[in-house]
Amino acid sequence: MFPSFVDSTLSTGAIIGIAVGVSVLLIILVVVIIVLAIKRPKGRYNSAALVDVSKKDFTKIIYGEQLDEGTPPKSAGDLEALENLLVQGNLETVFALNKITAITEADKIAKALVIIFEAHHKTMDLLKAFTTDEVKATDSAANLFRSNSMVSKMFKFYSRLVGLPYLYKTIAPEIYEIVEKEELHLEVDPEKLEEGSDLDEMRWTLMAESQKILKQVLNSVSQIPAPFAELMSHVKSTVAPKFADNVNTTIGGFIFLRFFCPAISSPEAYGVVEEPPQPNARRLLILITKVLQNLSNDVEFGSKEPYMTKMNDFIITNRPKISDFYVNMEKAKSNPFTAPTLPKHIKAVSLAVISDHFRANFDKIENKDLKAQLDPIIKKE
Repeated sequence: MFPSFVDSTLSTGAIIGIAVGVSVLLIILVVVIIVLAIKRPKGRYNSAALVDVSKKDFTKIIYGEQLDEGTPPKSAGDLEALENLLVQGNLETVFALNKITAITEADKIAKALVIIFEAHHKTMDLLKAFTTDEVKATDSAANLFRSNSMVSKMFKFYSRLVGLPYLYKTIAPEIYEIVEKEELHLEVDPEKLEEGSDLDEMRWTLMAESQKILKQVLNSVSQIPAPFAELMSHVKSTVAPKFADNVNTTIGGFIFLRFFCPAISSPEAYGVVEEPPQPNARRLLILITKVLQNLSNDVEFGSKEPYMTKMNDFIITNRPKISDFYVNMEKAKSNPFTAPTLPKHIKAVSLAVISDHFRANFDKIENKDLKAQLDPIIKKE
């Protein structure tokens, strides 16, 4: 009896000891995991690359402060009559609006017009009309679609309106990867280079990072929004007869300079990350932007930025690839596309912006018949 009791006691004690030991080990493991999590560099940037694009709400990114504005008061004028006047077939009212709009007001007016026309599914008509008008009115290819032109500003906003899912699926993952590398320091300007840094290595790294982003664009034909392809086709057919040598650079001016490049240099403004990149990451993003802008402009680096001339190899190598990309964009006209749904009050807010602008610049309108039509519409009650 006694030996059996001893064996039983030892067995029970061993089991209790093992259980206590396992519990202690589990507690230690949990503590270690917590400590490591605290010490691990925090992923400060919420990545668009890791978000299901189909469930992403782009509203705030697109409209910004306009979402906080309420329904315009009656004193804004007869907005329904103004809307009908704006969207009528010949767009006479819109072109008159353009003539009285200063550069400082152009962004606001361009955004309002796109919203109003998008509500009628006529944005493409608007963009094509302004594209055709600008080509006809421009004598030099160097002055075509400059940053202050109304159609350039309208496209920049429209590209956000319909192109953010495309942006998130293509270059957002590459941008996020750069932004998350907080220890990254890349500089190709010898005057800014830290002592001991390898300039050639820096240049090759810049070229490699630029190529990674460009590759995502070049391989994205099946994802290009159909309206992008339709407009670029119109740009090509309009520009080619007058400026045959500038078709590709003109298309690049829309797609890269007003869509991809702004998102690369300021990813926080496009919702790719929630916080501004750290200085080192920002510098690399800006350098990549310079490289892609010169490629889209088909301009090699020279005396203005001699430290970037090594990137001319990148431009020369990719010149035929980007040309092929512009040709292949034609295929994207048949890509599936769903028009964006506008927030409920955003059209009324935009109409009020146009009404106020007409009222403030009423004396500048040259067309007397149009002034007679507008006068009762924009009058305050």
